[in-house]
Amino acid sequence: MIFSFFGSYAYIYSTIYHFNARQIGLCYIPVIIGFLLAVLTFGYFDAIKYQKAARSKTNVVPEHRLYAALFGSGLVPIGLFWYAWAPREGVHWIVPALAGLPVGWGTLTGFLTAIAYIVDVYGSANSASAVAANGLLRFLLGAAFPQFIIQLYQSQIGIYWAGSIFAFLSLVLVPVPCPFGEIGIPAAAVQCSLYPPSHSSCKVRSGIARDL
Repeated sequence: MIFSFFGSYAYIYSTIYHFNARQIGLCYIPVIIGFLLAVLTFGYFDAIKYQKAARSKTNVVPEHRLYAALFGSGLVPIGLFWYAWAPREGVHWIVPALAGLPVGWGTLTGFLTAIAYIVDVYGSANSASAVAANGLLRFLLGAAFPQFIIQLYQSQIGIYWAGSIFAFLSLVLVPVPCPFGEIGIPAAAVQCSLYPPSHSSCKVRSGIARDL
């Protein structure tokens, strides 16, 4: 979704608002503000919620980090629907530009949370490989989407429904962090495959999985 969002910026603002490259670049400012808010949001959930619970010896599992991702995933469809339907003649350019704030806020919050979750699940010995694999998939998508996104916006479905496709996809993905945060089975399976059965984390987490 984020690659389709960025890939369409130049087309939307040059076609509807007749912006040049410099003016289009200024439209990314709300996205940057959203990124800054995402850093603060992740810091709040990590330092205030997750780390505080860990220091108090509360039963904390890596999936508890995903509550920040759940917050971020709710912002993304708001921004994408906003961006899909706002740009039109008679609507000030700042209106669709401001849609970048929730999109940037939500996507980076989810990204930071996912990286922290992967590191927690795979441990110091394997997290670098896991993060690299995650990055490889992301970079492949980043290279592929710009190849067809402009053609999609120029097709018969039009600008508004082209943007709505990705907004609907992001809406479907909103609840994805919920079961991971509540159940904790995925990390149990991963940890038990990486560590020997005597590992304390494997004992506790696999016991939870068996009970469920």
